[in-house]
Amino acid sequence: MNYSRQRELILDFLKSSKEHPTAERILEKVREADPLVARGTVYRNLTLLAETGEIIKISTCAGGDRFDYIHEKHSHAICKRCGKVFDFSLPVCGELVLKLEETMEFISSECGVTVTGICEDCKKNA
Repeated sequence: MNYSRQRELILDFLKSSKEHPTAERILEKVREADPLVARGTVYRNLTLLAETGEIIKISTCAGGDRFDYIHEKHSHAICKRCGKVFDFSLPVCGELVLKLEETMEFISSECGVTVTGICEDCKKNA
């Protein structure tokens, strides 16, 4: 993949972010560094980065995909009311992968769990 200043700005923001931002939030932050970056440029680069595995695209039922740069194995909890995404670790993933590989002759490339529910803030404001 060829170098792109816009892609570098996107990656820099995602590397520093713990919020699992939407494409619109990423666009907002990238435009702080370069006000001329086009919306389409950000969306195309996010798609490319997700396809190449440099970032993770997280689809949420609350609307709007979220993006994550963390490369360590981890799982996500997603609030179905506000769409907020939380990271968590689940040691059982390693056991699950081993079981799949043993019983189904399945070769895995990654393992993560996505749990949906209601976050603490939305529960309080219900």
